[in-house]
Amino acid sequence: MMIPSYQNFLPVYLEFKTSTDTAHSELPLSVRKFNNISKKFQDGKVKEYLYYHLMKETLELSVNDAALCIDDFQKLETNVEFRNEINALYDQWKHLIKGKPAPSWEYLTPAGKNVSVDNLRGKVVYIDIWATWCGPCLRELPALEELQKSFAAQKDIEFVSISIDQDKNAWKTMVNQKKMKGIQLVADNAWSSKIVSDYKINGIPRFIILDKNGNIFNANAPRPSSKKEIEIELENALKGSS
Repeated sequence: MMIPSYQNFLPVYLEFKTSTDTAHSELPLSVRKFNNISKKFQDGKVKEYLYYHLMKETLELSVNDAALCIDDFQKLETNVEFRNEINALYDQWKHLIKGKPAPSWEYLTPAGKNVSVDNLRGKVVYIDIWATWCGPCLRELPALEELQKSFAAQKDIEFVSISIDQDKNAWKTMVNQKKMKGIQLVADNAWSSKIVSDYKINGIPRFIILDKNGNIFNANAPRPSSKKEIEIELENALKGSS
């Protein structure tokens, strides 16, 4: 367990064994991996490391999935330091669990109009946090435009793009030149903006879905380029299902 290459191998092996196991395929992959740790491994040190590593990874990818495992993690994690670290991380993320009130924000359109999260209650909101200098963000724009077309007939959804550009002119120029659809907003203080800290945004693009009641549906939603996955997620949000 002191060898880094072995530590790196363990999560990969766990994912391989879980992905080839068709049992409980209706559950999220991270939950199935968590459940397989005790089934596929016997050594206590290996299991405590895998519980820790998986929970840390899952918190960054999907706090909703982490919430499904946290109670069992408390029972099964025998390393006190690992358990305390994950508990501290979970406390930072738990306000973004599905069903929690969405942290508030209010930003300006290119025309200088204020739009807030409260203005959008009654509709499902798909938020794109991006910037003009972000290559991966720009690569998602064509897929985002196609996604908007797919839901054009649906009146209960809004697509909101919030730029964290420091250079507001660069943002406004790109929005106008590309004739970007949906609600276009710019955050007030780039990486130091409230939305960045409230939604624990460590990298962009980041996509978020809010439900019709202004609550979190998915704080780390699929990207537009994952066409089938995001369409199913938005349809579920519109129906109010999981």
